[in-house]
Amino acid sequence: MSLSLDFKAEIEEHVYKILGSTKIKLDRDDIIPLVEKELHALIAKATEPLPVEKRKAVFSAVAAVAGESSVQKFLRKYVSPGTSLKPVLLVGDQGSGKTTEAMQFAYSQAFDEVVEMPGDEGVDAQQMKGGIRPYPESGGTTTVWQDGELARAFRLAAEGKKVCLYIDELYRIKVRERSPLISGLSPFRMPDGIEYYRVKTDRIMNVKDGLVTNSEIIRAPRHLITIIASTNVGAGFDVQAGDPAEAGRWLIYYLQSTEERVKHIIAIVLKERGFSVSLTPKFVRLLQEGKRLKADNFLTLEPDIRILCDSIKMASNEMDIGNTLMDAALVWVGRTIEGKCSQEQLDQLRKLVERHFPIKPLVGGK
Repeated sequence: MSLSLDFKAEIEEHVYKILGSTKIKLDRDDIIPLVEKELHALIAKATEPLPVEKRKAVFSAVAAVAGESSVQKFLRKYVSPGTSLKPVLLVGDQGSGKTTEAMQFAYSQAFDEVVEMPGDEGVDAQQMKGGIRPYPESGGTTTVWQDGELARAFRLAAEGKKVCLYIDELYRIKVRERSPLISGLSPFRMPDGIEYYRVKTDRIMNVKDGLVTNSEIIRAPRHLITIIASTNVGAGFDVQAGDPAEAGRWLIYYLQSTEERVKHIIAIVLKERGFSVSLTPKFVRLLQEGKRLKADNFLTLEPDIRILCDSIKMASNEMDIGNTLMDAALVWVGRTIEGKCSQEQLDQLRKLVERHFPIKPLVGGK
């Protein structure tokens, strides 16, 4: 039995219910973080990875409820299934909706396959390309080739399928390890008039007299493989942006968390918890003042909207918000050489929170 229709209806009903209770005007971009939270909650409750049909249903529900954002229009223009023109890099601060926008596009469009590739400093080039693995059914006596996510996406496109490859946190992958991707994104035109991307997997195809005479190169038609990546911005993130030649491989779209969007998101979370939306301006001012403290080196990290929303969700009542904010102090405050929290920064954070929310005396040595 297909789960898609029932699941989509369930998500739509929940989103509409929350929107109907907010009594504030919301545009489509304000709804995205709300639905993203729903997806994360569903994944967290699942005992196994969320089926593809359910992921597609979630993001189809987003489109049905919220309509098409400017990001979706940009993606549809440049990387639609079967007509992809150039890879797109979504750039924005934490919580700006990069992953959700990419996932909504990938799972709501008519792609034959969606390949997700997480990026972090531990990813190396060979992982992306693939390698030799033991074949379990042989008892470990036989080895087979297993594609990495990059090679898999290219191979599927080479087979004629419309593929979307999403790379999360691209710039957390070290520059030298991104070389197979970056070199592969230089299109070339074959005699058939079609432009191709190509990736060299290093898989041995032919051996003669003990020498490798041919290693595999996968050629993927440019129009069949959509590539979307995301990255955080700012000095607080461990990213390696690469050189201008690499930047030229991408169309870049910047997502910004504007003050109005912050207000809407905070108001939604407050209303969902049954708290007064009149608290929204306090959170906005706290966020602004926190940014200034970070700029003046009184905090190591500035309070971001995701942490503020988490503080609201964890608070037992409105009077407890200040306490949950202080409980997030270890995220924002730096450490001494001994590994302890900086007392000076804790004091600054406490003053910041107290200007807007009542808090109890600090306990537990913080």
